Amino acid sequence: MKHVALISLLIIVVVSAHAQQQGIGLRLGLPTGVTYKRYLSTAKAVEFGIGTSPRNIDDRYYKNSFKHMSRYDNYVYESVDVSSAVYMQARVLFQYDLAVTDTEGKFQWYWGAGAMLKLAKVDYWYRNPANNNEYLHDRRTDLDFGPEGILGLEYTFEDIPLSLFAETSLQLELADRFTFRLLAGTGARYNF
Repeated sequence: MKHVALISLLIIVVVSAHAQQQGIGLRLGLPTGVTYKRYLSTAKAVEFGIGTSPRNIDDRYYKNSFKHMSRYDNYVYESVDVSSAVYMQARVLFQYDLAVTDTEGKFQWYWGAGAMLKLAKVDYWYRNPANNNEYLHDRRTDLDFGPEGILGLEYTFEDIPLSLFAETSLQLELADRFTFRLLAGTGARYNF
C-alpha cells in the first residue's frame, strides 16, 4: 500500500510539473538578455530576466541625468561613456487568449507589473567654465530601480515547443532619479 501511495504521488508530481509549462529564451531590445517564464496557470505567469544593453545606447538618458544632478551645476556637459550595464527584471503577467483564425498555434496578449533594477558604470566628461574650461572626468556607479507596467503579445507554436513574443514596458524610475523610461523587446523562448 505504501508503494502505491508513493508511486501515485510521484505520478501527480510529474504530471503537474508537465502541466506547469516554463520557458527559457533570448530577448532582444532594451534590455537584451536571457528570459525565464513560468506559466502558473492558463492566465498567469511569472517572468525573470537578466540582460544588458549595447554600449552607450542610453547616452541621451545620461546626458539628461547630468543636467539634473546638482553636483554638476555650473559645469558644461561634453560626453558620457556607459559600460557594464546589467538589468534585472521580475514580473507577474496576466495572459488572455486571442481568437485568430487560420492559425495552428496560440496567440495571447498579456499585461502585468514588475520591478527592474539596473546597475551601470558611467564616465562623464565635462568642462568647468569658471576655470578656463578645465576638462574634468567623473566615474560613478549608476543604480536605477523602479516598478514597470508591461504590455505584450505572445505566439506559441502548436507542434514546436517555441514561443515568440514582443512587448513594451513603462518603468517609473524611483532611484537614481524620478523619471519614466519606455523599454521594448522581442524574443523567443523554448518551452519545456
